[in-house]
Amino acid sequence: MKIASFVLLAIASAVSAKKPARRVRYATPGDISADSELGEKILSKARRVNDQAEADAGNYYYEDNGYYYGGVNYNPNNANNGQGANQEAEAQWYMNWQLAGSKWLKGYAIKFQGCYDTYKWNYEAEDAEDVRLKVQHLVRFRLCPIEYCGTNSQNGCRNNYGEYIIDLDTFLESYIAAKEVYLEWQEQVAYDQEWAEGEYAEGEEEGEWNYNAEADFDLETYMYCQDSGIQMQAGDYAQVYGYEMGDNEDYNYNGQDNNWNGDGNYYIGPYCGSQGGTINMGFFKDEDCTIPADKNGGAEMYLALTGSYLPFSDRSLIEYDCFACREPDYNNNAGDDADDDDDISDVCEVAYLKSGKCEQNLPKWAFNAYKQKNNDACNYIDGVKVIRDDGSIITTNRKSPGHLGTKRAGAIMVLLFGSAFAGLSYYVYHLKNKFERASIEIE
Repeated sequence: MKIASFVLLAIASAVSAKKPARRVRYATPGDISADSELGEKILSKARRVNDQAEADAGNYYYEDNGYYYGGVNYNPNNANNGQGANQEAEAQWYMNWQLAGSKWLKGYAIKFQGCYDTYKWNYEAEDAEDVRLKVQHLVRFRLCPIEYCGTNSQNGCRNNYGEYIIDLDTFLESYIAAKEVYLEWQEQVAYDQEWAEGEYAEGEEEGEWNYNAEADFDLETYMYCQDSGIQMQAGDYAQVYGYEMGDNEDYNYNGQDNNWNGDGNYYIGPYCGSQGGTINMGFFKDEDCTIPADKNGGAEMYLALTGSYLPFSDRSLIEYDCFACREPDYNNNAGDDADDDDDISDVCEVAYLKSGKCEQNLPKWAFNAYKQKNNDACNYIDGVKVIRDDGSIITTNRKSPGHLGTKRAGAIMVLLFGSAFAGLSYYVYHLKNKFERASIEIE
């Protein structure tokens, strides 16, 4: 099954789970293999542990000396290691230590809130046509207690949540993989149910998702900015559009020097659409997917060159539903997310471990010897605003549910301006009466 097929099924993503206990006990670290797909993802961007509480407990990491747990050195060349004197064992120990603090995730759901663009200097730019400032896409999401996570709520939940920010590529890869596993699980459940009831007609549904262009789109390849393999020579432009490039308003919309981009290669990759409210596929003129081919994310140029619509150019890759962090446990997790035995889906584990964190609203039971509260990204997340298609603005709003904080601030401003206007009107009326009385006395 192609990884893109998940988008063609209208299946509710929220999976029920028991309410997490107020107190949670955690076993000794040791779940996931360092050479598993999930393990490699985590280790590829693992960060050094430097939490003071961990250090006080004798749990810390030095780049030169390895890992310490309970004050015992687990350097791969140290006799205390016990897991094998090699780099793989060291990596395994470190990853298990990190994951031991994320067991609470199984009672939570991940809620996508929006996408945010920031720009950074491109130090690899050498040629004149290279982009000097390349875009970096960031995703903001919230982890909510699964029983209180609302799909129709902009922020997902009001209490006991954590807020996080992560790069789009990492989030999208883990989200789509987890979604595919979930849908395969749903498909297997439906198949077994129909088979048991004698109602299953082989092939009845299997052909449906192949009729849509999105099903044939190689989403796995284009989760990152990639060469599309589509080219157009400068002389072909007038033939396609009926006018020269310099006369095209769409071509020059971004105010940049849009002379033909070298060899005419185009690139496909995800980007933040609808002012950050969606994640769409775009058609770009540069290898960093920074400059779209037209003002509609390159969709019009793609249509002109290929004769077909760019998949996901007008529909978000990521949904606003609450996606449960607990793995489906039917039929061995559909066989794809079963490398571990921690019952937590890849999207939550990977997104959580690699994200910037603001956890001041998480409950106390979520923390333990392996997991300490991390608020390093709170100030940054506070500054990230995402605008939905309906024009509503999503901010952090930790002190108020949903987007009521924005509405409340607006109401206060209206009240202040109204009061000021009323006061000024009264003052003008008072001066008018005063001048009229003075005029009568003079006469």
